[in-house]
Amino acid sequence: IRPDVLKMDCEGCEYDIILRDYDTLSLFEQVIFEYHADIVGISKSRLLEVLSRHFFCEPINEQIYKNKELTGAYYCVRRK
Repeated sequence: IRPDVLKMDCEGCEYDIILRDYDTLSLFEQVIFEYHADIVGISKSRLLEVLSRHFFCEPINEQIYKNKELTGAYYCVRRK
């Protein structure tokens, strides 16, 4: 049985989890995360590139973020 949902809002550590521990993250059915490119200096596109191996991701709550290249949130669902 796969774990259901991983939600991350950890002010930059989402990059470590997605980029360095993808095997664990890929066990989840759904991943919700806020990204902070302004803190770590890595673009959101790098996260989405890695996640696209097993997930379909869509931005969420876009209206609350001023600069979507630097901060924002995504909801990702495991591809069937």
